[in-house]
Formats: sequence, C-alpha cells, structure tokens
Amino acid sequence: MASDSSVMRAVGIQQLGDASVLQDVTLPKPTATAWDVVVQLKACAVNPVDWKLRASNLGMPFPENETKVLGYDGSGVVVECGENASQKFKTGDEVFFAGNCLRNGTNADFCAVDSRLIAKKPQSLSFEQAAAFPLVAITGWENLCESAGIDKAKKTVLILAGAGGCGSFGIQLAKLYGCTVVATASSPESEKWCKNLGADYVISHSGGKTLLEELKEKTPLSAVDVAYVCHDDKRYSSEVTAVVGAMGVICPVVTFFPDEGTCMDMYLNRKSLCYGMMFCRGIHGKQPEKQGELLEKVAKFIDEGKLKPIATEILSGGLSAETFRKAHDLQESGHMRGKIVVPFA
Repeated sequence: MASDSSVMRAVGIQQLGDASVLQDVTLPKPTATAWDVVVQLKACAVNPVDWKLRASNLGMPFPENETKVLGYDGSGVVVECGENASQKFKTGDEVFFAGNCLRNGTNADFCAVDSRLIAKKPQSLSFEQAAAFPLVAITGWENLCESAGIDKAKKTVLILAGAGGCGSFGIQLAKLYGCTVVATASSPESEKWCKNLGADYVISHSGGKTLLEELKEKTPLSAVDVAYVCHDDKRYSSEVTAVVGAMGVICPVVTFFPDEGTCMDMYLNRKSLCYGMMFCRGIHGKQPEKQGELLEKVAKFIDEGKLKPIATEILSGGLSAETFRKAHDLQESGHMRGKIVVPFA
C-alpha cells in the first residue's frame, strides 16, 4: 500500500469495456459513516456481476469523471467502526460480506460497507475460502428459502448451471433442507463436481435435448417444485418453465424474460416467477440487517461442517489490474466451476 495512510491501492474502471479497462489506481482511503465499518481486505472473489458491470453497468448510467471499484465478495479485518456499527463490531473483527453494488467494492486495500450487511467470518475457513461465500450465499438463501420456501417443506429443486458459484452453493443449501436436487451440467467434470456437492441427479443443459426430456430420461421425476436459474441464456425461459410443475416457483438470478406462450403456461398452472436481485436490500434499505443475519447462519453451518468450501481458483498476483483481468476473462468464459478468489499480498 502507498506510504500515505490517507490513500489506498485499488483496481478500478473509468469507462465501460472489456477486461483491458481494469486499471491500477490510487484512491482516498474510505472512512466510516454511522452504519459503516471500514474493512482491510485480505481476499475477494470475482463473480459474473463484476464483468457485467464492467462491460455494461447493467444498463445503469456510468458515473462521469469517477473511478468505479468493482468487487462484491470480500473477507478481511475491521479497522474502523461508525457510531451505529460499533454496537455490533469492533476493530480487529474478522468479517465477510458482499456489500452494495452502488458503492465501491472489494477490489481495493480497504472497503467501507454497511455493517448490517456483514458478519464475522467462519472460524474454520481462511480469508480466501471465506471470501467465496457471501454473494452466492445471500443469493441462494433469498431465492431458495425466502422466495421458494425450501426451508419450510422438502421440495424437488432444479438448479440450472449447478457447477457455477450460485449453483455450487444452491445444491448444498437445498440438500441441507432435505430437498431432492437435480443439477444441470455441461461437461463430465461439472457433473462430478455437482455430485460431490450432493446433487441427487445431474442432467445436461447443452446436449441437444430439452430440460424436460433430460429430466424424464435421467430421473424418476416428471416435474420439479422449484427452478433456481443460474445460467444466462434466453432459450431457457420456456424450457425451465416447462420443467416446473403446477404451483411451482421459478427463481432466476440472471435475465429471464418469458415469451407470451411461457407466460400463459405460468398463468394456467399458477407458476410463480420471483426475480432474485441480492443487492436490493442494501440499495433500497429494505431490512439490510437480514443479510448480516443470513451470513451469520452460513458461518455457523460452515463451522459445523454442513457446507463445503467452493473456491476452486486461487489466483496469484495479489491486488493488481493484471490479476483481475485474468479473473474476469476466466469468469466471462462461462466454464468456471466453483468460485475465483484473489488473495491480497
């Protein structure tokens, strides 16, 4: 880090584009407002939302004459607490969090984050492994438990793209609550990964057959209660809807725009569509403390051995644009199993 304690290293973007727009920058070190803590990052993870924000800012206006710092998974040590945050956290606490996509993120030495969105990290995990969990854990819990209710009744759950970050957590969460899990995969390696995480059945989402054909051929099921959609491809809107039974729930964490025929199927069979934008609570201030409480549960389950680590790519190179360009290219390839993590030297 720079010798001036008022500034910090970061990797940021000043324009939208491919991975080459990621640049090494020096920025003012953040300070904590009332609800904030400032965390000195030890590791962060890279998710699809990073490259999507880098490439298009998800359609939102890009701030002019500003440097945007990406990164929505982190683990580190609290170095400053705001007045309200000090009721729960203190300097020296080891924490993990996803944060808020409208604020600067974890691709930096330090990050200011709303303390209601964070929790103490699992004691049994390194900073690197802990950093892999927050975004996918919050996404999975809010979709599968809050929207689909798998924590209240055992259900059959389809997880589209089971080997990715969201899928890897989703499989484990669904099994934790006694569900029957059907994961999709596109390679033998991904199929093995899904089975090792607990999937009861694995079907293909890229073999030329529809998901319903795959389901009927490779499982004793003819429909599922819940579909957790973690793969961004327009063609799956109708296929996923066809697999979900009457009064089932579809939980997409990616773009999912059903056509007229698909909407009619949902209407006639009372299928629910619940979009899962995990940054919503932080952006709109809608009970943000629920995400911190959720991460506390996740940490407990991890320390009890009920959830397995999901970081598979630990990149060397530390906090540098070169490292994050490599991470973005890997993530954007669409062939990742588990999560990409960058430890900071």
